Amino acid sequence: PQAAGEGNPYPAGQPFPQQRAASAPAPVAYPGSGPQYPPQYPMQYPMQYPMQYPMQYPMQYPARKSGSRGLVIGLVIIGGGGVLLVVVVLALAAIPLITSGGIDDSGPWHHYRSDTGRFEIEFPQKPTENSQPLQMQHARTTIYRAACTGFAINFEASYFDLGEGSPDEYEYDYEEGARAVANASKGTIRSQNSRSVGGYQGSIAILDLPKDRRTTLFMLRVYNRVHLLAVENHLVSKQDVADRFIDGFRLIQVQEGQSVVNQLTPWRRAGNTWTTKSSFGRAGDPGASVSFVRNEVLTVSNKVAHCRMTTLDKLGIKISEQDHEVSLVWQEHMAPESNPNNAGLIRSRETITVKAGTFDCEKIVYPLGTTTWTCLKSGLLVLTESETARHELVETNLPH
Repeated sequence: PQAAGEGNPYPAGQPFPQQRAASAPAPVAYPGSGPQYPPQYPMQYPMQYPMQYPMQYPMQYPARKSGSRGLVIGLVIIGGGGVLLVVVVLALAAIPLITSGGIDDSGPWHHYRSDTGRFEIEFPQKPTENSQPLQMQHARTTIYRAACTGFAINFEASYFDLGEGSPDEYEYDYEEGARAVANASKGTIRSQNSRSVGGYQGSIAILDLPKDRRTTLFMLRVYNRVHLLAVENHLVSKQDVADRFIDGFRLIQVQEGQSVVNQLTPWRRAGNTWTTKSSFGRAGDPGASVSFVRNEVLTVSNKVAHCRMTTLDKLGIKISEQDHEVSLVWQEHMAPESNPNNAGLIRSRETITVKAGTFDCEKIVYPLGTTTWTCLKSGLLVLTESETARHELVETNLPH
């Protein structure tokens, strides 16, 4: 790596190539590949896929085929005393999304889990996966993608690794990343705010594009890995759809023996139901108090689930019924580690069988003696045991 300021083509604090004076090298057009970079928005559908991109450094902006889609992410990585500008093109898969009335934020979505990427998220439909080599100055890596496209809206969840060694060797600049995307798409940054996931600080940016369009972008660095989420070229009126996609992102198995379960997943789809049996009293006590609680998601809108909770006695006779709302915005206090009383909790993975079926679970043993099993796929609390209480899932229509 070059030392800072010594022949560095992208010195710190300088504008990106597309902002520079005419004396800067012009973007390269590859023969037969169509218009020069940057692409024009709004882009036409359908696109041609897959697309090949030369990955030489310093990376030239590749031309796109007419009608292609893709989001250009500008990454500023500092290492070895120099500033490296890496341009990553998020090549979104062109998959027609057949849904009457278009994409909305209340219907059923496809739950996607990447064990290798250590994350999970919900797509409007089942995404396709692909990968592409990425050549950086200091290393060669691979960017992995899951993506789907429909009604001129592109959804993508991508990740790549900066390299080996200590995380202190690399620095990732969220503001420069959002600025590069805005410049490439001829847009402006409407807002950019911090967003934490699993205790890691990320950044969410909303970009205004021409013709009443937006791009919503989320960037998150976890040690030497960078996650990129994008809802590209969506209508301003579809911000709730973009928010649902971003809000559904969760980390899993961030470190060995540690994982994060999405506890909000059960509440995100109208029609979801589950029933839990609660027994209060010491184990084996014939006089233990027994009751049932049935939860049903009635509607989902504007980041809120409208639900109904019905309480029944041990014979199944209804005692009470109450409608309430559940916020679908993740709060860091929901994570068990956020409670100082839970210091030293023990996580593991275990498959258990209860009356509702067999579930692959995250098991957590808390310092005060309570143990929980939560379904890794659905986010449902399957079983909770303590010295004086037991809560068991006895019925659900959620897949597991």
